[in-house]
Amino acid sequence: MRLDHLFVFAIFISSFIMLAFHLSRSPALTFGSVNRGALRPLPRNVFSQNKVEQILFYPRVPKCGSGTFQKILTTLSLRNGFHFVGSPNYRRRMRTLEEQEELAKYLQRESDLHGSIGRTRHVFFINFKQFNLTKLTQVSLIRDPVQRFISVFHWRRVPHLAKFHFSFFLEHQEPDLMTTNNLTFKSWVVKDLETCILTNDIECSFRYGMLKESMVSYFCGQEAVCLQYGDPRAAKLAFNNIAKHFSLVGLMEQYENFLQRAEHLNPLFFKNGLKIYQDMASSGVVCTFILIIFLFTNCIRSNYFQGQHKRLQRVNISQKAMTHLQSRMKFDFDLYYFVKQHFRW
Repeated sequence: MRLDHLFVFAIFISSFIMLAFHLSRSPALTFGSVNRGALRPLPRNVFSQNKVEQILFYPRVPKCGSGTFQKILTTLSLRNGFHFVGSPNYRRRMRTLEEQEELAKYLQRESDLHGSIGRTRHVFFINFKQFNLTKLTQVSLIRDPVQRFISVFHWRRVPHLAKFHFSFFLEHQEPDLMTTNNLTFKSWVVKDLETCILTNDIECSFRYGMLKESMVSYFCGQEAVCLQYGDPRAAKLAFNNIAKHFSLVGLMEQYENFLQRAEHLNPLFFKNGLKIYQDMASSGVVCTFILIIFLFTNCIRSNYFQGQHKRLQRVNISQKAMTHLQSRMKFDFDLYYFVKQHFRW
């Protein structure tokens, strides 16, 4: 039997074991457990201006549980009676002032047409109040920066997404920081994360002032400085925007607490969100099993991934590499701990 056939067979066996393990437990808690005791109160006035409004806007931060949250919102829209549409645009984070105003007008038109609405975008923060759109609830989710970076690194290299992310990666790098002549899709897609970190490869580098999308960028806004990694002006803008414009920013590590808080914030949009999540977690085990087989089988069959499945499986990194990342990503950790403190997670 060929090695790749043995590999697929091993994945099947492992997946069945995982399936049996999950089914033997209570509903899976994919991201974090809820404290069944009383919720800790949030700072006064955090929700004072955003109780049960007509428009919910969710600016998605990639690899922070946003896909799951969008599925939850889709189900909640049917149960709770509001109109929800996700966005297929994953590429353009920054918008011109005219485009921002047009988005605000779109939200208002949709609200006038449908009543209560929910919308999402992969976009950096937009201050809708400057366009007189005040009846708005903005919520978002973030994640431990190192775990998010590891997830993003591997997500970019999933077979059916890799070419898209490679072109996106090239578009958002400074030419003087990268030798593009030596970077091909094939060499990029099999890049090893551990080596990337320890050699300070451009993809795993976080140099002050370099052009780099970060978690801070998503809350900083539409200014050019928001893509300048480590710039204190960007951090200050992000902190101010979170405090003034976001009703809730959750932690993926406390996903259930986030959903419970969201329901407390605005039952019109979020009532039964926690229950739907738990139902999804338990019913999603079979889907996860199918997805594992699909991804690994495609990795083996693809010419780009021949002989590289061991690298693709490598998710954990050494403590040395972890320490390097933690020290380099202080900019994102400052945001993470600000959110943790401001919303009392």
